[in-house]
Amino acid sequence: MPNISELRIAPVAPPKIQKTPKPPVQVTLVTNENIRELRELIRYRYALDCKIWSLGRKVKWYQRDTIETDMRRSDAALATIIDTLDRWDRREYFATMDEYNKFKDIKNRIVDAQTRKWSDNPPWAKVEPELADGRHEMDGRAVQPPYRAPMNGRYTMRY
Repeated sequence: MPNISELRIAPVAPPKIQKTPKPPVQVTLVTNENIRELRELIRYRYALDCKIWSLGRKVKWYQRDTIETDMRRSDAALATIIDTLDRWDRREYFATMDEYNKFKDIKNRIVDAQTRKWSDNPPWAKVEPELADGRHEMDGRAVQPPYRAPMNGRYTMRY
């Protein structure tokens, strides 16, 4: 019987995998019905956001669960909207270049808008305002002094 050190293990050849060509992806055009469904989803999110804003700030802590369900629905609608826009962002999904350019304009408006993700920023959370540099407000107006100085018995703004 040979020693164990004398035994050699024969290398095992890796199995050969046959690559089958993938069938070409069939492109379906974005139809008017798809756009209507997206529009209805955007309106649904807007309605939920209005409801959350109107009730959210003044809701008591023990009533927050009803608002939180709407917040989850609104966040899910936003995720679906953005996912749909990302999936449609290819030129071959549209019949003409004009339709594609309109879609890009709509997508830019939705994506560039400052949409609020409710799970990260609920309406009852206090947001600290950002302090601007210098003596100007965020919109560029000069800061007004918070007091009035008397002048000859009359009150006037002091600049």
